[in-house]
Amino acid sequence: MGIFDALFGRRNKRKLPTYDEIFENEMIKDADASEDEKEKEKEEENIRMNQELEEIKETLKQDVEQILSKSDEISELIEGTREDIGKRSASIEEKIHSENVKTYRNIQAVLDEMMTNMAKAKEQEKQMESLKNYLRCSMWFSVITLLVLIGFILYSMGVF
Repeated sequence: MGIFDALFGRRNKRKLPTYDEIFENEMIKDADASEDEKEKEKEEENIRMNQELEEIKETLKQDVEQILSKSDEISELIEGTREDIGKRSASIEEKIHSENVKTYRNIQAVLDEMMTNMAKAKEQEKQMESLKNYLRCSMWFSVITLLVLIGFILYSMGVF
């Protein structure tokens, strides 16, 4: 009852709730309570999920830092390897060049020797040609001498 009701003499005509209304109110209270519980559970779940996310973020951050440090190490190793390859490549090129020069000189020497041998062979061929001419001449003289000898023997025997 309110103050105005008491002053003006109004009576409180309050109606008593029925069983259905009581049941309905209880259901609403239960629903409100279960909604509150669900909200609390959701909040707790959100808090737990946020904590897990933070842990995952921290783990990922550490993993990224490790990857970056490994990446830096790998970059340094690659750079060192490139320098080493460059040095070795220069050394190999130098050695290949010196071997090519040696091979060229050897081939040049062989060709020079072949040229001198060919010149000597041509000179020997000329000498052989003159010797052949001498032998031909000697052979003709021998044949003529033989014929003269046969003629003389035949003349001495009185065939002619």
